[in-house]
Amino acid sequence: MTVLNTFLPYILYIFYLGATYLTIRTFLKNPATTGRHRLIIYGTGALLLGHTQYQRYLRPLLDGDFALDQHLPLFICRVAALLLLVYLIFGLAGGRMKVLRGPIYFFGATALFAVLIPAGPVSGFTELSRTYIIDHYLLAVFPFFLLGVEDYEPNEKAPLYYATGFAAVLALFLIVDTVVGFGYYFFIHESNVLIAHVPGINKITFIPLHALGIYLFFKIMYNVAHRYHDTFKDKR
Repeated sequence: MTVLNTFLPYILYIFYLGATYLTIRTFLKNPATTGRHRLIIYGTGALLLGHTQYQRYLRPLLDGDFALDQHLPLFICRVAALLLLVYLIFGLAGGRMKVLRGPIYFFGATALFAVLIPAGPVSGFTELSRTYIIDHYLLAVFPFFLLGVEDYEPNEKAPLYYATGFAAVLALFLIVDTVVGFGYYFFIHESNVLIAHVPGINKITFIPLHALGIYLFFKIMYNVAHRYHDTFKDKR
């Protein structure tokens, strides 16, 4: 049991990476086949996200354990998860919330970092919550569902537009954090790469540095989208 407990987090982490990769590959390589099961994908995603959002927000509220410094959605991934849930629910109802595709594609794709580098060491993977694992899996794969199955194609201004929006959201979070006096997790915890590795960084310098890094990442995602459509548009 000791040997199993030692290697189990690594085994589960490799499985998590593999599941993420295979899901993305399916969405991109087989969009027509996947599209025929669109409602099942909407329903499964909505059910899973509905569960995680209930566990994260409603259950602590009902149990009287809701804490402002822990349970407000002051994370880009948490915002993206709420947007994705709305998108999936509208999809089940036969609607298309096209206005949400951009934020979900770009903000959701940031979850790829959480999949590749989960919070804390891999040896602690089994200690991560179900909500964390499910949310980041769905957020990491659904941008490619939008790209392959929903035929989403961002315009050239999208990376700058959404990186600016990202910075604005971070600034809003910082204002809330400062006014209420949280010492909010996202701005102080060493699992945040910038806080852990950039000497002398503070809450103010954190925002432009974070936004610059995200802009570069969004440019990569923009190029991925256009490369995909340029390669496969004649085969769809």
